[in-house]
Amino acid sequence: MSLQRLVAPLLHDTRRAWVWLGCVALAAGLIFAHGERVSRREAELVTCAANPALCPGRKAFLALVEVVAVDSTGFSVLKQMNVLRIDGAAPALRPGETVSVIAAVQPGGLALLSVERHPWRGLKRALGMIGLGLTGLVMAIGLRLHGGRLVERG
Repeated sequence: MSLQRLVAPLLHDTRRAWVWLGCVALAAGLIFAHGERVSRREAELVTCAANPALCPGRKAFLALVEVVAVDSTGFSVLKQMNVLRIDGAAPALRPGETVSVIAAVQPGGLALLSVERHPWRGLKRALGMIGLGLTGLVMAIGLRLHGGRLVERG
């Protein structure tokens, strides 16, 4: 059976609402599954940081976290809603900076293995917002609703 024969019935106007509802349900399911996975990983990391004996030697990968405090023996980062202490001197970190960290669970907590700065992260975020705004503007100018459908203006 060809793919076209499977997809063609879904493209009829009478099934538009069901296809739309199915797409929304699939997107919601994927968002929920991703959120559960991220929450579970973070909970495991927080547990390991609080009780290092539970997972000795495990590596912790903290991608795109914000530095919230720096002192001579280490620094603290904000991972979603939890502040994690990383022991080990990193060269000239400042609070508010975005970094990615690899740390190992040691008896004293999390020990720094490597740190990578992301100095252009704010600019990247700003450019993304500009692109999103321009896309919305082009869609608002170039498309309109007619008979329940989006059609090109003009």
